[in-house]
Amino acid sequence: MANWQRKALELSLCVTSGLFGLAGCYLPPPNTNPSLEDQVRLEDTLRSALTQATADLRQGDEPGLDRAFAALEVARDLAPNDPRVFDGLGAVEYRRRNSKLAESFFKRAISLNPDYDRPYAHLALIAEDRGDRAAAIELLKLAIKLNPLNFRARNNLAKLLKDDGADAEAYKELLKAYQSGAQDDIVIAHNLKHNIKCRDCGGALQRSR
Repeated sequence: MANWQRKALELSLCVTSGLFGLAGCYLPPPNTNPSLEDQVRLEDTLRSALTQATADLRQGDEPGLDRAFAALEVARDLAPNDPRVFDGLGAVEYRRRNSKLAESFFKRAISLNPDYDRPYAHLALIAEDRGDRAAAIELLKLAIKLNPLNFRARNNLAKLLKDDGADAEAYKELLKAYQSGAQDDIVIAHNLKHNIKCRDCGGALQRSR
């Protein structure tokens, strides 16, 4: 991305997040020790970039992926050691079917913060794609242990458990996913609707990303 495009996106992010005021768009000053106020404003700008990237990523088409990657590049400029940025970059490359590059981004996120749950859940997708279901299950369990509210990880674990014939465990994980804040999630709502009783767990579970 050209420098002028990146600066334009930075400005757009600041306007979107309400950080454009009399002092202009906030960007971290170079070679200075930021004040607490500056740190808060930087986090707000970073969060705006990550939120925009997530929205673009969910569109799933190539233009959306390009926009998501651009927003994440801005986020990486702002916070080069933030694991959320590398997890996001990995998610973009996974959608682009660049599994090896995606895997490297997810592992980088883990190296920056081993207690961050999302990259483990994303690595589980890659493991499942490679046919290593045992590794996928362990990665999902680890993600859930780190963050019991990760309802997407619970949903994907339910899918794998159901495929292995563990219908009762799968249904239990689906209910936990729903109670973890996924009441409005389309995929989990579909899975619960088609697997409302464990003895009727014949519907195929959809995977969350």
